[in-house]
Amino acid sequence: NFSENQISAQVEALDLKSLPMLSKQTTADLLTESGQVFLQKSQMGGGSPMIRGFSANRILLVLDGVRMNNAIFRSGNLQNIILVDPNILQETEIILGPSSVIYGSDALGGVIYLKTQKPSVKSTLPAQLRLKANTQYQSSNNGKIFHVSTEYRRKKWAMFLNFTLNDFGNLISGNVRPKGHEDFGKRLTYVVQEKGTDTILSNPNVNEQNPSAYRQYNFNIQALWQIQPLLEFQYNGYWTTSSNIPRYDRLIQEQGNLPRYAEWYYSPQNWVWQTLSLESKRKRLLWDRWNVVFNGQLLEEGRVQRRFQSQNQIGLYEQVSVLSGQWNLIKTFGNSRLLYGGEWNTNWVTSRAESQHITQKTTSPFATRYPDGGSQTHALGVYLAYHRPIFSKIWLNSGVRYSFQKLQADFTDKSFYPFPYNQIALANDALTFHLGMNIPLSNSLGLKWNMSSGFRAPNIDDVAKVFDSEPGRLIVPNSKLNPEYAYTADLSLEYNQTSEKQKYHWQIDGFHTWLNGAMVRGRSTFLGSNTIIYDGAESQVWTLLNTGQATVYGMTARAKYSYDNRFSTEATFSISRGRDADSGENLRHVPPYFGQVRCSYQFKNLKTSLQWKYSGGIALENLAPSEKAKTHLYSTEGALPWQTFNAYFTYQFGNSLQLLIGLENIFDIHYRPYSSGISAAGRNWHFSIRAL
Repeated sequence: NFSENQISAQVEALDLKSLPMLSKQTTADLLTESGQVFLQKSQMGGGSPMIRGFSANRILLVLDGVRMNNAIFRSGNLQNIILVDPNILQETEIILGPSSVIYGSDALGGVIYLKTQKPSVKSTLPAQLRLKANTQYQSSNNGKIFHVSTEYRRKKWAMFLNFTLNDFGNLISGNVRPKGHEDFGKRLTYVVQEKGTDTILSNPNVNEQNPSAYRQYNFNIQALWQIQPLLEFQYNGYWTTSSNIPRYDRLIQEQGNLPRYAEWYYSPQNWVWQTLSLESKRKRLLWDRWNVVFNGQLLEEGRVQRRFQSQNQIGLYEQVSVLSGQWNLIKTFGNSRLLYGGEWNTNWVTSRAESQHITQKTTSPFATRYPDGGSQTHALGVYLAYHRPIFSKIWLNSGVRYSFQKLQADFTDKSFYPFPYNQIALANDALTFHLGMNIPLSNSLGLKWNMSSGFRAPNIDDVAKVFDSEPGRLIVPNSKLNPEYAYTADLSLEYNQTSEKQKYHWQIDGFHTWLNGAMVRGRSTFLGSNTIIYDGAESQVWTLLNTGQATVYGMTARAKYSYDNRFSTEATFSISRGRDADSGENLRHVPPYFGQVRCSYQFKNLKTSLQWKYSGGIALENLAPSEKAKTHLYSTEGALPWQTFNAYFTYQFGNSLQLLIGLENIFDIHYRPYSSGISAAGRNWHFSIRAL
């Protein structure tokens, strides 16, 4: 553990003790409260974070020290973070900028570190049993959340059990639309199947985004055994599943003034996560503390689609098995600290597909999304980081990591696409570094600077996928794809002043990232042709290519003020820009400027909070090329600016009961965040009762 004045990295920690009053439905929604994360949604059951102009598989998701990113994390918007139940989280940190020294591949834009609640032993008898529960209702989607947790503590061991049920109806968007865009985002019709025939029905409420409803179930068990006072063993098991999740942005696509799809949904997402860890705080010559972690994961997901009036339903199904292990050690020399260790990670991917006749129920083979012969990746890494004070109070942070990754994908069935190869095999390695300083300029003013590198090795999704990314565009494999590398310089100026009753804080962060060999979608050919027939339609051939260079730069400003521990106010503002150096075009995952202002006041047992959230827009001509083609997502002017006002109230009844009431988007504004395929919730009131 390092204090804030000892680290140079830009880390934004979410205070989960105050955020419960906001009653966020998913972990993705929770992240937006940091003011550093912009959120994209393709459907209500999703949420793809954007950090410093990076998104999807260029951001590393970490749960309890173990990477969530797997071999099929895609470069397009990624919704996997909703698999983590926000009700079991204890801490959340957003590490800004490349973090490949500690975490390896994928940590280009940053790391989202999610830490779950950990059971703790009770040093004295008798044993202790704790029960907690909360229930929540949201009006914008008739959403119902029920969570219950049990903690049992004894002298040498303890256990946590958590269960959460989420049941969300169709999402109702805002009714007040921008001037000149009175019809934007209206759902005028929807498709139902009647006696084997697709029928278009008028939507009685044009703000009801039908269909978008889904359910999700989460179960978590944690056990802690204190083998000795300085030696602990922990087990963490997590399981989540869902109903079918409608892909709303596909269901609003049209072709010839008719719906393009009658059905498009993700089949139930099943995720099993199990971790065994052993931690020792017994000091030895080479370490003061170490931990060993073994993790196993099984992820099942699928995509099911059927074109309007078609009798054939296409199902693409994937299964990813993951095994990983890591060993981390810390050694202290006076005020200096040495961190070192290593990890390995193996992924196995299987992919299948079928076409089913919806009335006759007969099935036939279909082209798989990933190689039908199976795919696998193997990764190894070792790292060393050194933190020490220099020149009195100045702290130097440094580190280096060597990573190696191997990939293999086997193509067996070539009846759908005559691939000119039977196998794709790649091997890549990388040496990454970090160097930074934390410099106190005075008792109140501090300066941080960092230079760091990161890399992302191509995964199975990058190299070997066949998929229609959007109407008329088909992504095909690229057997010669290389890693991409990021080099970032950032500078932060921070001011803190504390008096008897008042606290002041402001901070300005600036960054510039150079991306070399960036993997971006570009035009290509397949067997000499630049078009191909997919699912009965002619499509342009696209693939993932390594461009020369791209740059992303920007800044974030934050100010906080509190008085007498009762009143506080906080404001954040973030802006970033990104361009492909070769084409001069804007990059896809760089959002417009965004921010928020929050004022809170506490009087005895009542706490109130008022919030203003806002985002700029991006003109149609300034959108990235891949975004310009998605006319169904944007207005005629491009991505529109928006703002909302929210109010929250919390009342504490003694030590055991809490009532939370919120009113979001008070003025019922209709808005759709940049790159999103579904409009945000309209006026939404919610209440929650928590038994603590």
